[in-house]
Amino acid sequence: PLTRYNFEAYEGDDTVYRLVVLEYPAGKAPNPVGDSLYVKMVSAYAKESESKVRKRGPKTIAGRDGFEAITDDGKTKVNHLVSIVPAGDRIYMLVSAGPRGHATSEDAERFRDSFRVTDGERRGGAQDLSRLEGREQSDHRRRSGARQPVLEQDREPMPRLGPALK
Repeated sequence: PLTRYNFEAYEGDDTVYRLVVLEYPAGKAPNPVGDSLYVKMVSAYAKESESKVRKRGPKTIAGRDGFEAITDDGKTKVNHLVSIVPAGDRIYMLVSAGPRGHATSEDAERFRDSFRVTDGERRGGAQDLSRLEGREQSDHRRRSGARQPVLEQDREPMPRLGPALK
């Protein structure tokens, strides 16, 4: 089954940084990920966050082909930068949400740019975000010995992400 992991970090009362990891069973992830899936993911995010998509399109994220969107909530004036990048059996969605103008701010871009996709080898000074609740490796990697691409966050740019507070 598809597994979803959520991590969130809050900055003050009006800014949240979120990472969503969708982990597919070995070999079952969409490949290649088409624009229609990206659009569905962004639309689902906009619906869940009660916002509207203002801008969307292809974007290179963490050195890979991905997709990015900006959504706005007209009621509370919150806007969101939503970045999606596939890697192996996972799809990562990075979200930075804050007050008006946040989606195009240096903080939102720094959060997005603080991640990189690696070959699964842990690098010094980086947080391997595939290690959730003590999981060292995916079941696929344990069975096959294959390296699974993972998304890592560099040490300096942003506070560490912890389990979702919801």
